[in-house]
Amino acid sequence: MSKPKPDPERMSLEQFERMFPNEEKCIMALEDKLWGGILSSPIDGNTNVIRIKGKPGYYRDLDNRCTFTIKQGTIFEGSKLGLKVWFRAIYEYCVSPNGISSYELARRLGVTQKTAWFMKHRMSENIRQCRDIVMDGEVEADECYVGGTDFYRKEGSKWHSTQGNRGDKAVLFGLLCRNGLLYAEVVEDCRAETLFNVIKGKIADGGRFYTDDAPQYDLTSDNLIHEVVNHSGKVWKSGAACTNGIENFWKHQKSTIRGTYMSVSRFHLQRYVDEKAWRFNTRKMGGRSRFNFFLSLLASGRTLPYENLICPDRPLYEYGSRKGERLRGRMKDLIYN
Repeated sequence: MSKPKPDPERMSLEQFERMFPNEEKCIMALEDKLWGGILSSPIDGNTNVIRIKGKPGYYRDLDNRCTFTIKQGTIFEGSKLGLKVWFRAIYEYCVSPNGISSYELARRLGVTQKTAWFMKHRMSENIRQCRDIVMDGEVEADECYVGGTDFYRKEGSKWHSTQGNRGDKAVLFGLLCRNGLLYAEVVEDCRAETLFNVIKGKIADGGRFYTDDAPQYDLTSDNLIHEVVNHSGKVWKSGAACTNGIENFWKHQKSTIRGTYMSVSRFHLQRYVDEKAWRFNTRKMGGRSRFNFFLSLLASGRTLPYENLICPDRPLYEYGSRKGERLRGRMKDLIYN
């Protein structure tokens, strides 16, 4: 009996260790992704750059007469951790289908939970969604609500209202282009004006726009063909019109928060949405392709200092009898429609 052929897209931990056994291999791989083999300065892009002997990852810009590291201008900037640790974190981040918590990442890397949490948000910053995306063709739209449910609340803390009017709910709105990309973001509310401001900049003229029968979708552009699926009448598909694709994404988003992260901060919720959208858009990639794709995005120049991440002066939210910015609750309490 013949042996099964190895999957070129599969990237096991053993294969990862063979590809990046030490710091020098990681530096060489990052040089290729950032500069294509030609050393370049992050200051003005000039190529009059040399390596500093005896200090791997350090370079000298001869034109500007300054020294820089290979981490400058990337999500690694300012980090004292070696690239080998960062590459292992990226590997764990890419091969985990439902994400990885900071506690689990800390155990696998041998760092503190606070360090792993900071690394996770830096990696999420690297795969942040493009806000200027324009979709063409058939587009599905739907909203989702993140927060607690009345079922698990005490009688005095119940809201007894619809989910769209709940003050403790965070609202997510998403657009899915069939056979294309998905875009999702955290919005202030689910009113027609708020959703329309997102829709009008993301869908090209002449596209088909599929939604459920929620009244806020009645305000649409004259240049879009709007078709409605009557969910209140137990109709889930009418011809080509349906929203099953975007609702499938919400299901995966719920499972990730409920099963992996347990609870999320309203302030950082957009990064968790960006992470899941990136996993959804690259779902047909194998572990190796997704890892290489992540490294190729490092050239975008995105950085995330710690003070910009925590924003200690950010406003706190107040709802019910609690103060704070965290969407609290038990596992079954965290995200529901």
